[in-house]
Amino acid sequence: MPGIGADEHQEPTPCPLPQPPPQQSGKPDPALLHDPAALEPHGGSVLVVARSRALTLSVLMPLLDALARQNTLAGALTGRDDAACTFAAAKLLARHPAQPGPAHTALLDGTTGLTHVLRAGHPDQRSTLTEVLASPWDSLLVDAHGSAAHASLGTVTLCGLSGAAEHGPDGKPLASGCTPTTCKTDPASRTRPLAPHDLRARVLGLFVCNAITLGEAEQYPSDVSLALDAIEGHPQAVLGLLRGDLDTSGHEPRLTAASLHSGARLGQLATLLDAHGRRRGVRGPSAILLGDPEQQLHMPDGALAPPAPPAPQPAACPPTPKHWATGGYGWPTPKPSNTGCMPPLTGAPMRTCPPAWRR
Repeated sequence: MPGIGADEHQEPTPCPLPQPPPQQSGKPDPALLHDPAALEPHGGSVLVVARSRALTLSVLMPLLDALARQNTLAGALTGRDDAACTFAAAKLLARHPAQPGPAHTALLDGTTGLTHVLRAGHPDQRSTLTEVLASPWDSLLVDAHGSAAHASLGTVTLCGLSGAAEHGPDGKPLASGCTPTTCKTDPASRTRPLAPHDLRARVLGLFVCNAITLGEAEQYPSDVSLALDAIEGHPQAVLGLLRGDLDTSGHEPRLTAASLHSGARLGQLATLLDAHGRRRGVRGPSAILLGDPEQQLHMPDGALAPPAPPAPQPAACPPTPKHWATGGYGWPTPKPSNTGCMPPLTGAPMRTCPPAWRR
């Protein structure tokens, strides 16, 4: 069949594929992202895939707000570059399914200097920073003062440095920037810097003001970032605050842990924090998930499979005369090679009892 606009005696001319509009260097075009109003049907979930520099607040805020109005869960798969995005995608695809059984979460409270282990249906259990950092966790929550680059945990400073030195917007190392052994927030080295990518947790929660600020021009002009460093390491997903006016307390981390333990999807956690912020007068999204909004760490409470009912008990073998057994009337005492009941005197066919009923 001739192609569009082709003559019958000519070879059809292939239609050129549409090309995306040119993009200015350093200024990502928000129009290249999905139009929230065009997403149908309402509900479900959306995973936004883009480099971190494209996910500025001017892009994220209206996008997340529109998705929330459509009751659509949202998450972002992002990274500093293509390699980081590929690694994040690999972790997303290799994630483990939701697990039954007891759930537990570690909470590092930098506002009080205390460390807690949260378990479903149990009171908080005190722990130590050393014990928590030495163990793997399904979820680890950080509640601390700080910024998108740093969070204070008492004797430890969570530092979002990736690599051997901190770099400015021009790519050059900063003279007084962070290093792997010294954080610029504590030049005297009274605290130990800790990289988020070293935290052994499947999900990392950052209850820190402006914890997830991805745009290069929307934070301190350097490449130090708690969230971006975390997704380049152990955590499969990072949940954090988008803003600094939510004024969270110890309630929000515990609410998040309880929701995780009850089987909530990760996208529902951001929705829960957004709703909590609206009740406190905050307009617009309060949190964002860097990860799969459909991922679950634990099975829902109602989805836990009840134990299988016991198998019906077979009828007992008939009593055996005393001269057939050494244990008296009732069950015989067979030799080790005997795998069944002794036949009764009536000559009826031998019945075999299951091993659980043998003595």
